Amino acid sequence: MKNYHDITLALAGIVQAVCLVNDLATHGHCDEASFNSSVASIFKIDSSSVVDIYGTTQGLHYGLVQLERFLGSGDKPFPKISSQYFLGLLFLQQKLVKDQAITELLKERVQQARQHSQLLESFSSEIIQQLATTYADTIGQFSPRIIVRGKEHILSSEDIIFKIRALLLSGIRATILWRQLNGNRWQIIFTRKRILTACKHFLLD
Repeated sequence: MKNYHDITLALAGIVQAVCLVNDLATHGHCDEASFNSSVASIFKIDSSSVVDIYGTTQGLHYGLVQLERFLGSGDKPFPKISSQYFLGLLFLQQKLVKDQAITELLKERVQQARQHSQLLESFSSEIIQQLATTYADTIGQFSPRIIVRGKEHILSSEDIIFKIRALLLSGIRATILWRQLNGNRWQIIFTRKRILTACKHFLLD
Protein backbone atom coordinates (compact mmCIF):
# COMPACT_ATOMS: atom_id res chain seq x y z
CA MET A 1 0.00 0.00 0.00
CA LYS A 2 1.36 3.40 -1.00
CA ASN A 3 2.14 5.95 1.70
CA TYR A 4 0.02 8.86 0.50
CA HIS A 5 1.27 11.13 3.28
CA ASP A 6 4.83 10.88 1.97
CA ILE A 7 3.66 11.11 -1.64
CA THR A 8 1.70 14.25 -0.76
CA LEU A 9 4.74 15.87 0.89
CA ALA A 10 6.92 15.10 -2.12
CA LEU A 11 4.28 16.55 -4.45
CA ALA A 12 4.10 19.63 -2.24
CA GLY A 13 7.88 19.94 -2.62
CA ILE A 14 7.54 20.08 -6.40
CA VAL A 15 4.61 22.50 -6.28
CA GLN A 16 6.37 24.73 -3.76
CA ALA A 17 9.40 25.01 -6.02
CA VAL A 18 7.44 25.96 -9.15
CA CYS A 19 5.22 28.44 -7.30
CA LEU A 20 8.23 30.15 -5.74
CA VAL A 21 9.77 30.36 -9.22
CA ASN A 22 6.62 32.07 -10.46
CA ASP A 23 6.58 34.43 -7.47
CA LEU A 24 10.18 35.46 -8.13
CA ALA A 25 9.64 35.90 -11.87
CA THR A 26 6.51 38.04 -11.48
CA HIS A 27 7.13 39.91 -8.23
CA GLY A 28 10.90 39.80 -7.72
CA HIS A 29 10.56 38.19 -4.29
CA CYS A 30 9.11 35.11 -2.63
CA ASP A 31 8.51 33.73 0.86
CA GLU A 32 11.99 33.49 2.37
CA ALA A 33 11.28 30.60 4.77
CA SER A 34 9.79 28.49 1.97
CA PHE A 35 12.71 29.36 -0.31
CA ASN A 36 15.24 28.30 2.34
CA SER A 37 13.38 25.06 3.03
CA SER A 38 13.27 24.15 -0.66
CA VAL A 39 16.94 24.95 -1.25
CA ALA A 40 18.00 23.10 1.91
CA SER A 41 16.25 19.97 0.61
CA ILE A 42 18.84 19.71 -2.17
CA PHE A 43 21.50 18.90 0.44
CA LYS A 44 19.39 16.34 2.35
CA ILE A 45 20.73 13.33 0.45
CA ASP A 46 20.71 10.71 3.22
CA SER A 47 17.59 11.71 5.17
CA SER A 48 15.61 9.01 6.93
CA SER A 49 12.19 10.51 6.18
CA VAL A 50 10.44 12.89 3.80
CA VAL A 51 9.69 15.29 6.66
CA ASP A 52 13.39 15.45 7.57
CA ILE A 53 14.26 16.55 4.03
CA TYR A 54 12.26 19.75 4.56
CA GLY A 55 13.03 20.16 8.25
CA THR A 56 9.39 19.97 9.35
CA THR A 57 6.04 19.92 7.58
CA GLN A 58 6.03 23.69 8.19
CA GLY A 59 8.84 23.87 5.65
CA LEU A 60 6.28 22.75 3.07
CA HIS A 61 3.34 24.82 4.29
CA TYR A 62 3.36 27.06 1.21
CA GLY A 63 3.65 24.04 -1.08
CA LEU A 64 0.76 22.25 0.65
CA VAL A 65 -1.50 25.31 0.29
CA GLN A 66 -0.57 25.56 -3.39
CA LEU A 67 -1.02 21.82 -3.88
CA GLU A 68 -4.65 22.18 -2.80
CA ARG A 69 -5.06 24.81 -5.52
CA PHE A 70 -3.25 22.58 -8.01
CA LEU A 71 -5.75 19.81 -7.28
CA GLY A 72 -8.65 22.20 -7.77
CA SER A 73 -9.60 22.69 -4.13
CA GLY A 74 -8.31 26.17 -3.36
CA ASP A 75 -10.13 29.49 -3.42
CA LYS A 76 -8.15 30.63 -6.46
CA PRO A 77 -7.23 28.74 -9.63
CA PHE A 78 -3.69 27.41 -9.86
CA PRO A 79 -1.51 29.50 -12.22
CA LYS A 80 -1.28 27.89 -15.66
CA ILE A 81 2.40 28.80 -15.97
CA SER A 82 3.18 27.00 -12.69
CA SER A 83 1.44 23.89 -14.07
CA GLN A 84 3.72 24.11 -17.09
CA TYR A 85 6.79 24.31 -14.86
CA PHE A 86 5.49 21.30 -12.90
CA LEU A 87 5.10 19.18 -16.04
CA GLY A 88 8.48 20.41 -17.28
CA LEU A 89 10.19 19.15 -14.11
CA LEU A 90 8.57 15.72 -14.47
CA PHE A 91 9.80 15.50 -18.05
CA LEU A 92 13.34 16.64 -17.21
CA GLN A 93 13.58 14.19 -14.31
CA GLN A 94 12.77 11.34 -16.69
CA LYS A 95 15.55 12.50 -18.98
CA LEU A 96 17.93 12.72 -16.03
CA VAL A 97 17.47 9.11 -14.95
CA LYS A 98 18.34 7.96 -18.47
CA ASP A 99 21.61 9.92 -18.58
CA GLN A 100 24.17 8.39 -16.21
CA ALA A 101 26.89 10.92 -17.01
CA ILE A 102 24.70 13.93 -16.15
CA THR A 103 23.39 12.13 -13.06
CA GLU A 104 26.91 11.56 -11.77
CA LEU A 105 27.91 15.14 -12.53
CA LEU A 106 24.82 16.39 -10.68
CA LYS A 107 25.64 14.28 -7.61
CA GLU A 108 29.25 15.50 -7.64
CA ARG A 109 28.28 19.18 -7.95
CA VAL A 110 25.62 18.95 -5.22
CA GLN A 111 28.11 17.30 -2.89
CA GLN A 112 30.62 20.08 -3.57
CA ALA A 113 27.97 22.72 -2.86
CA ARG A 114 26.96 20.86 0.29
CA GLN A 115 30.53 20.88 1.60
CA HIS A 116 30.91 24.52 0.64
CA SER A 117 27.70 25.45 2.49
CA GLN A 118 29.14 23.99 5.67
CA LEU A 119 32.02 26.46 5.47
CA LEU A 120 29.93 29.51 4.64
CA GLU A 121 26.55 30.89 5.62
CA SER A 122 24.14 28.17 4.44
CA PHE A 123 22.32 30.17 1.81
CA SER A 124 24.76 32.91 0.95
CA SER A 125 24.58 34.34 -2.56
CA GLU A 126 27.69 32.32 -3.36
CA ILE A 127 25.94 29.02 -2.53
CA ILE A 128 22.82 30.00 -4.49
CA GLN A 129 25.00 30.83 -7.47
CA GLN A 130 26.80 27.50 -7.16
CA LEU A 131 23.48 25.63 -7.17
CA ALA A 132 22.26 27.71 -10.11
CA THR A 133 25.38 26.85 -12.08
CA THR A 134 24.90 23.19 -11.18
CA TYR A 135 21.38 23.31 -12.60
CA ALA A 136 22.56 25.02 -15.80
CA ASP A 137 25.41 22.54 -16.33
CA THR A 138 23.24 19.45 -15.76
CA ILE A 139 19.46 19.69 -16.02
CA GLY A 140 19.79 22.78 -18.18
CA GLN A 141 21.51 20.68 -20.86
CA PHE A 142 18.32 18.75 -21.60
CA SER A 143 15.71 19.96 -24.04
CA PRO A 144 13.16 21.33 -24.10
CA ARG A 145 14.33 23.60 -21.30
CA ILE A 146 11.95 25.18 -18.83
CA ILE A 147 11.37 28.72 -20.03
CA VAL A 148 10.48 30.94 -17.09
CA ARG A 149 8.01 33.72 -17.88
CA GLY A 150 7.75 36.91 -15.90
CA LYS A 151 8.49 40.61 -15.92
CA GLU A 152 11.46 41.51 -18.09
CA HIS A 153 13.03 43.95 -15.64
CA ILE A 154 12.89 41.30 -12.89
CA LEU A 155 14.30 38.51 -15.04
CA SER A 156 17.18 40.76 -16.09
CA SER A 157 18.52 40.46 -12.54
CA GLU A 158 21.30 37.89 -12.23
CA ASP A 159 20.44 37.27 -8.57
CA ILE A 160 16.83 36.43 -9.47
CA ILE A 161 17.98 34.03 -12.19
CA PHE A 162 20.32 32.31 -9.73
CA LYS A 163 17.48 31.89 -7.22
CA ILE A 164 15.12 30.57 -9.90
CA ARG A 165 17.63 27.97 -11.06
CA ALA A 166 18.33 26.90 -7.48
CA LEU A 167 14.58 26.44 -6.97
CA LEU A 168 14.27 24.43 -10.17
CA LEU A 169 17.05 22.20 -8.87
CA SER A 170 15.07 21.74 -5.64
CA GLY A 171 12.07 20.87 -7.79
CA ILE A 172 14.08 18.15 -9.52
CA ARG A 173 15.12 16.85 -6.10
CA ALA A 174 11.44 16.70 -5.03
CA THR A 175 10.50 15.01 -8.31
CA ILE A 176 13.16 12.33 -7.78
CA LEU A 177 11.81 11.79 -4.26
CA TRP A 178 8.24 11.54 -5.57
CA ARG A 179 9.28 8.91 -8.12
CA GLN A 180 11.16 6.96 -5.43
CA LEU A 181 7.90 6.83 -3.49
CA ASN A 182 6.21 5.35 -6.60
CA GLY A 183 4.55 8.63 -7.44
CA ASN A 184 3.01 8.96 -10.88
CA ARG A 185 0.70 11.27 -12.82
CA TRP A 186 -2.26 8.89 -12.59
CA GLN A 187 -2.36 9.36 -8.83
CA ILE A 188 -3.01 13.07 -9.30
CA ILE A 189 -6.14 12.17 -11.26
CA PHE A 190 -7.41 8.99 -9.64
CA THR A 191 -6.32 9.41 -6.01
CA ARG A 192 -6.85 13.18 -5.85
CA LYS A 193 -9.14 12.88 -2.80
CA ARG A 194 -6.53 10.91 -0.84
CA ILE A 195 -3.88 13.50 -1.59
CA LEU A 196 -6.23 16.35 -0.64
CA THR A 197 -7.09 14.59 2.62
CA ALA A 198 -3.37 14.29 3.40
CA CYS A 199 -2.89 17.98 2.53
CA LYS A 200 -5.61 19.04 4.95
CA HIS A 201 -4.13 16.78 7.63
CA PHE A 202 -0.73 18.47 7.37
CA LEU A 203 -2.17 21.99 7.18
CA LEU A 204 -4.23 21.42 10.32
CA ASP A 205 -1.37 19.77 12.18
